[in-house]
Amino acid sequence: LMATGLCFDNTGGILEQWGSEEYFDHAEITETYGNVPAEFLGAGFAQMNPVDNYLGKYTMLFDNLDDKTAVENFGRMERWVRDGVDVAGEAYRQFIEDIYQENALYRHELVLDGDPVDIENLTMPVLQIIGSFDHLIPPDAIKPFMDAIPSEDTDIYEFPTGHVGMAVSGKAHAELWPRVATWFRERSVTSTKGTDTPGGSDVPE
Repeated sequence: LMATGLCFDNTGGILEQWGSEEYFDHAEITETYGNVPAEFLGAGFAQMNPVDNYLGKYTMLFDNLDDKTAVENFGRMERWVRDGVDVAGEAYRQFIEDIYQENALYRHELVLDGDPVDIENLTMPVLQIIGSFDHLIPPDAIKPFMDAIPSEDTDIYEFPTGHVGMAVSGKAHAELWPRVATWFRERSVTSTKGTDTPGGSDVPE
């Protein structure tokens, strides 16, 4: 689970506050547009950190105009940020109401298409990947989930980066993702005596 909002009980930061029933009526958006425009969501995300998004990153670009690689990477990131997809109105409504406002997943009260979503059925290994500086999904909106599931094999990898940095930063690719790959590899072999691994050695009991 990477930067996954799972528990919202005054833990979800600005987005949880903006999405609360006291301040926000999602119906005004969905009744007006049907699907929620990507531009609307993008503007909201940008306003969560307006200094960096509207000033800081362009100052950094100006300082690196002579660095072709830095300029190209800036352009790629800007194109990716602006290449959003509209969100289905009904999915948006249910997410705002059930996840942000009611915290239904964490409380074992979420229902999807008539079926209850019971997180007490999660007995498989679970890995949480968290950005320490993630302002979209703060660590406190993720960590409590581990206490609500019965799995005995759980891990949390918290890395000093933001929401997007977990996926695109060079430091994350060099330090975080090899750990994640190792975590998966250790849980992706059958621990049966005599079974050959891809490397040719037997897996111990």
